[in-house]
Amino acid sequence: MGRVFRPGLKTLLGIVFVLMVFLALNFCLQFGHLATMQQDVRQIEAQVRELKQKNEELRRQLKQVQSDSYIEQMAREKLGLVKPGETRIITRSGQ
Repeated sequence: MGRVFRPGLKTLLGIVFVLMVFLALNFCLQFGHLATMQQDVRQIEAQVRELKQKNEELRRQLKQVQSDSYIEQMAREKLGLVKPGETRIITRSGQ
């Protein structure tokens, strides 16, 4: 009959030690991964805040350029239009 292998105390302690080292290294790697991901989240959140501010500014500008007063102002300044009954006066620069 063959002998049944029974690990000794040193062998069991060695296996436990190797397992603990493996688990500790794995934990450190996962913790580092988590820290990197948290940093990425902070950067993305900052970008989202920035884009929300820009979006709000663009909405404000759009509302402004769609207003009747702005359209009338641009029609007068850029196109030289006048309301009925008004007279357009053109000045010459340099005289």
